Formats: sequence, structure tokens, C-alpha cells
Amino acid sequence: MSDFKFVHAADLHLDSPYKGIRDYNEGLGEALRKAGRRAFENLIDLCVDEMVDFLLISGDSFDSGSGSLAAQSYFIKGMKNLEKQGIGVYLICGNHDPLKSWSSGLQMPDNVTRFESDLPEAVFFEKKGDKKAVIYGHSFLEKEEFRNLAAEFSHDHSSLFGIGMLHGNLSSHTGHEPYCPFSAEDLRVSGMDYWALGHIHKREVVLEGAPLAIYPGNIQGRHFNECGDKGCYLVEVRGKTIADYSFISLSPLLFERAELDLSEINGADGFVDGFRELEQSYREAHPGKSILVKAVLRGRSPLFNSLMDEKELEALIDEVNHGVHFDEDFVFFDRPVNKTGPVIDLDERKESSDFVADLLKEFEKLKGNEELVSNHLESIVDELRGHLSYRHIKEYRPEWQSPEGQREFLEAALQRCIYGLFEREEEDS
Repeated sequence: MSDFKFVHAADLHLDSPYKGIRDYNEGLGEALRKAGRRAFENLIDLCVDEMVDFLLISGDSFDSGSGSLAAQSYFIKGMKNLEKQGIGVYLICGNHDPLKSWSSGLQMPDNVTRFESDLPEAVFFEKKGDKKAVIYGHSFLEKEEFRNLAAEFSHDHSSLFGIGMLHGNLSSHTGHEPYCPFSAEDLRVSGMDYWALGHIHKREVVLEGAPLAIYPGNIQGRHFNECGDKGCYLVEVRGKTIADYSFISLSPLLFERAELDLSEINGADGFVDGFRELEQSYREAHPGKSILVKAVLRGRSPLFNSLMDEKELEALIDEVNHGVHFDEDFVFFDRPVNKTGPVIDLDERKESSDFVADLLKEFEKLKGNEELVSNHLESIVDELRGHLSYRHIKEYRPEWQSPEGQREFLEAALQRCIYGLFEREEEDS
């Protein structure tokens, strides 16, 4: 039997605006907003059902710009529900909900401890009159915090279980804002028994023991870079030993990526049927959850020319999504990524002596020169400066910094050229 148990969550991002999605599908955007709230409700219910002693929230309870009075009031309602059950809450503030962003008139219930920003604070957790643990926390005062706060933590009560709460970026992680950077060694030398981390939205056990250090990820995915189940960790402690810990899913809606081979599919009916089979597989794998799917279309397909026509592709996906109701569990397919090719053998065509062969050979050369591809992409964007689509195109610039992203853009350009040339050949024949 454990001495005490707790739930560790982070990055709630309550009422995240989902601006990009809401712009093109208001119903889906509202479903996502509700999913974020349902995930929070699931978190509160889990704490009550498991009769935990306390909840840890490691930063970013809100999303930048969404920490409105309504969202904060909703958050407080959840805290009060825990208070009624005698469950404590310890929270720190991160880059999306720094201390200065919280309403000055907001009254936290007595069960909530919100850590300040000066130095890591130490708060004792007592159960039946006995001290069981020390919880240390440090909040962001402003959005941008670039100090190594982990180096300031030190567990000074070695006879008690020590928990450190930190919102920041492990030095080995790339692709994230480098707020509060720290190393695994900073965590080890602190003397803590458990590190409740936040900021990285992908769950990860950073250290498996002495101490155990975990990023639980966010509780609800917000886009296709946050795929799969999202949730929190349930941790049981006996003395100074972690008796058990496990991931618990909270997210009612999942983002997923899938691949669909269209090599053997000839018509619109076959296209829709392929998506229907994919839909059924997701429903069976994730009963009771809604799924938002980004499909990648692959294969040398008889539908190649049709799929290269954006209006045709959009019409096909509209047919696939026909009848979706966002007020119940749903599977919705986002605009797919078309990586199909023509049925012709491009390697064989490359050996001919016409313009198409020359073009294919030039693309082959580009595939082996990442620097040249990057320069081409940058020059194209610069030429489009001032164009109405410039703002949208610029959003993809970070992807070009990775070799994989450059290869994808190059492949898309090749397929677009092939489509144009072969369509012209068919018209001339």
C-alpha cells in the first residue's frame, strides 16, 4: 500500500484558440475547444476517482491570449471541485501563463499552492499530521525566462520524498522555445526523488530513477505535430520509493497521421472506400474518442492527374467527410498530403532524350544538394514578398531548415511539374 499518490499534469492550454482550424471549419474548431475542456474535466475526475492526495500542474494552464477571465473562472471551478474532496493542488506558471498574466482579482481556493518566481519555494505535504514530502516549485514571472532554474533547486530535507516542479527545455531537445534550459545532470544533482516537468508536449520519461523525471506532455493535442494519446501520470509513493507510475489518457480527441496507398484505386468510389476503411480502423483502435486524421497519399496512381487538381481533391475529401457531426464522436479527415505519382515509370522516362528527361535529371541533382535546395526555396519566398499569399507561405519557412522538409517540398515541386507536362502531352496527343 502506498503512503501517498499524486497526479502529474502539465500544459493544459485551456481554451486554446485553434485559430487556423476555426478559420476554415468553425464546427471543428469549436469541437477542439470543447475537447480541451473535456480533457481538463477528465483530469479532475481522475484525481477524484483515484482519491489522490494532490495534483501537480507544471505550467501553462492557459494558452497565450486565451487566459481570459472566463477560462480562469473555469479553471478555478475545477480547483474547487478538488477542494471539496480534500485534494491539494500545486502549480507553477510557465511561458504561456506567467504570473503577470493571471488576473490580480482571481481568488484561488485554499487547496491551491501557486509557486512564486523569486527562488524555488519549498512546501511540505502532510498526511494525517505527518510530513511525507517536500514540493519545490518556481514560476515564470514573464513569458521569456532563459535562466537555468533547475540549477537553483536543492532538496534539503533528505528524509522526506522530494518533488521538483519545473517548466523548461531539456538541453537535448530541439525545435522548442529554449525557455529555462537545463540538463539531465542538473536534475540528478538536485537530490530530488521526482521531477514534475512541463513545456514539452510529447510525453517522455527523461530519467528512470534517482530521480524519476517525466514530461507528461499536454492533456489534449492541438495540431498534427501533437499526435496520439495525451494525458498525465499517476504516481504512487511508499516512503522515499516510487512504488508505481503509469500514463493515463485524458484526451477525448486525437490527432493522427496515416498513409493510404492509391496504387490499385481507379475511381472516386475506390478513393472514398479507402478512407472509409481507414476510418473504421481508427474507430476500432480508439473507441469513444474523436479522431482528426492527416492522410498522406502514396503510390503511382491512376488518379494522379485528378488529385493534382486542388478542387478535385477538395471535393473528394468533402465527400469522405460528408455527414460528420461534431457534437458526437467523429473521424474527420483533414486535407491530405498528396505524394502520389503518375503510373508511368519515371526512372525509365529519365533515360529518354526529351525535355521531361532533362527535368527529371535536374531534380535528381537537387536531391543531393541540400544547400542548393534551401537557397532556391529562400529565393522563391523573397520573390513572392508582397504577394497576398506571402504571409501564408512564410509560415512554412521553419520546415525548410530540416533536410526532411526540404525533400518533401522538392518532391511536391517535382510532382507539380510532372502533372503540368504530362497534362500538356495528353492535350497535344
